[in-house]
Amino acid sequence: MTTTTHPDMNQALGNEDACIERLAPVWKAADVLPFYPCSTENVVELLRQGGGFDVSAELLESWCRSGMVCDCKLRQGQFAWTAQNILTAMIQADTWRRWIALDPRHLSKLTAVELAEAQANAAGSSVFSDLGTFDVNAFIEVLSRCGDANVRATFGIALKTKLRSLGVLDK
Repeated sequence: MTTTTHPDMNQALGNEDACIERLAPVWKAADVLPFYPCSTENVVELLRQGGGFDVSAELLESWCRSGMVCDCKLRQGQFAWTAQNILTAMIQADTWRRWIALDPRHLSKLTAVELAEAQANAAGSSVFSDLGTFDVNAFIEVLSRCGDANVRATFGIALKTKLRSLGVLDK
């Protein structure tokens, strides 16, 4: 039997000083002087303004509670964010494609369908004009059976759009 071990955060991200250094351009882009530990609200501002990430206090705190952001300590009932915590959250936001719509820092990461949908959303519409004719189960069926990665990606974006319109996913 083999055991999978996860690297500790120091191995994956570097120590706190290395994380501080890696976050310096994000602080600069946010036009804020770096300080640690930060409140959740400060991290939201930093990641939104400095990184172009679509995050909220509720989302970041849920990541801390679930362990997606490890070792974020509570201090006086509030999370106290270290540089390592912030960098972890930034990596999570990037991995989960939580980018502010049409933010130029992330445009190169968008698929053609994501870009078209973001542009349509900015104009108050959607490229998926017939979402009402499909139920969620139809999307899941296509996603589970389709071998074409591009088709799966398109249906994945359409499913997210439908779930947002139903209020199941946040905007």
